[in-house]
Amino acid sequence: MMAMSDYMQTNIGFTVDRAYALYKPNVCAVEINDDISYAYYTESKQWNPRKICGKPTFVKYKCCTGYYRVSGRPECTGVKPLINLIETTRRVGSTKFAKLIESSRFAEELRNGSPLMLFVPSNDAFENYLKIKGISQKWLHDGNRYINLIANHIIDRRVLSSQWQMNLLIPSRLQGNALRINKFSNRMETVNCRRIIRKDQIATNEVVHVIDGVLDLALAQNSDIIELATRDGRFGIFTKALENSELGKRIRFSGIPCTIFSPTDDAFRNIPEKQLTDMLENPNALNALIAHHIVTHSVLNDATLVKSDILNKAGVAHEINSVLLPDHCSPSYRRQHDDFMRKVCV
Repeated sequence: MMAMSDYMQTNIGFTVDRAYALYKPNVCAVEINDDISYAYYTESKQWNPRKICGKPTFVKYKCCTGYYRVSGRPECTGVKPLINLIETTRRVGSTKFAKLIESSRFAEELRNGSPLMLFVPSNDAFENYLKIKGISQKWLHDGNRYINLIANHIIDRRVLSSQWQMNLLIPSRLQGNALRINKFSNRMETVNCRRIIRKDQIATNEVVHVIDGVLDLALAQNSDIIELATRDGRFGIFTKALENSELGKRIRFSGIPCTIFSPTDDAFRNIPEKQLTDMLENPNALNALIAHHIVTHSVLNDATLVKSDILNKAGVAHEINSVLLPDHCSPSYRRQHDDFMRKVCV
């Protein structure tokens, strides 16, 4: 797999320091972290580093979308010509997905057809998907074997990032399926809970957006959300609470999608040991705790949303760095309101 540092050198071209970037035209920030293979392409010069998944990021600069550095000159003064959707997919670094779609029956339409929007996985994301599914790269020469997968990445109209909003549902080319786009206040943008890492790459026949995953419905149908969170390894305390609670059992066997905010083990360790034990051992308090971390629509809370990528047919789990403690978990409240809690949480 190509390291992120290699990806940066291959796909960004050249980088410059902040002082240079602030005073030169057509230069944009890229936020990266090599350790977690994270990259986010902004269209702004002003971008401050932050923590993603608990890891600090740093900022480099590149030519903005549509521009390039002319040989022998330090500035991004060259204007890239528009090319079709498949070639634009290749240009933004999604070379393996480009190889797949150009060997499918969608190829001619993506080269010369009517306006379309295309979500494409980064090479790292697509390679990881191939490993998970056990797909040999030599099979990518026959895109028609994966025609439904490709169809789920195609939208029959142009939708630029300026038009995105919370819970925007847009039908994909895969019959009967819609993609859910979300735009959060912390500047995170997702499609089906996959981060959009590079957006608004204009082509002759409309636009490409790069994502950090593959929009495959089958991936969300192989195991329930509790198993996925358990396998992740960061949510041992919360997943044990889910497994031990009646509400968690209902989530496991429910067909109703929901959003779960999953505190990390480190978040639970910030709670006094006696209080934590009391919450986890009392069935009513446990159900109250679980209920306080579940909603039926996409929201953000005062707790910091760290990551949003555990997707399943039962919904999605967001990683958060603090526990959302309900008043229901106080001992005095439980003694007075056991009957009420039994009706609400059991």
